[in-house]
Amino acid sequence: MTFNSEVLTLEVDNHVATLWLDREEARNAMGSALWRGLPEAAAAVAGDPAIRALVIAAKGPHFTVGIDLKEFGGFFAGAESGASAPSTAVANATSYQMVRRMQDSVTSIAKLSVPVIAAVHGYCIGGGVDLITACDIRLCSSDASFRCERRRWRSSRTWAPCSDSPNRRCGPRRRTRLHRKDIDASRALSIGLVNSVLGPGPQSVLNAAHELAARSPPTRP
Repeated sequence: MTFNSEVLTLEVDNHVATLWLDREEARNAMGSALWRGLPEAAAAVAGDPAIRALVIAAKGPHFTVGIDLKEFGGFFAGAESGASAPSTAVANATSYQMVRRMQDSVTSIAKLSVPVIAAVHGYCIGGGVDLITACDIRLCSSDASFRCERRRWRSSRTWAPCSDSPNRRCGPRRRTRLHRKDIDASRALSIGLVNSVLGPGPQSVLNAAHELAARSPPTRP
């Protein structure tokens, strides 16, 4: 299995792969390197028949603070920094292509044939919520906090990388509440956003995720 990324790390131990969001210095903000790397990591996992399950976790104090606004903030503001403003049609086309790449990136995780388990701690904001709802099972620490960010794209339409995912997991009405304020771990459990809440800190949820992943059957479905 070959996989290289500057913001993701893929490890395999005893048939269980762990995909780490590995940009601790930026609180795992989701930039283009991550959106590019997720499908590559998914392909590496799919191409290794020895892998029976995948755990998605994060290094540092937070799972992710969501979209990297240092990189994409110009698009949310409606103009690219340091560049002349393109026509509305060109801007909308560029935005659409970028959103589709992000959606396809998340979908690559959802399409994996092996079980995918999210191990969440700290903040899980915006695109992070979309990523974990593409997983089959979502575990979180008791100090986890969730929020869907409503951002405005060039076309002034509300945007999320994979906006249907939270709908499938917790329903559109409850997803709307995710936009209003932070949701703590107990509330996330009650609305179906996560399947189980573990102890505080990253280690308890990571241990539980690996224990669960290790129970995956020896052959793929």
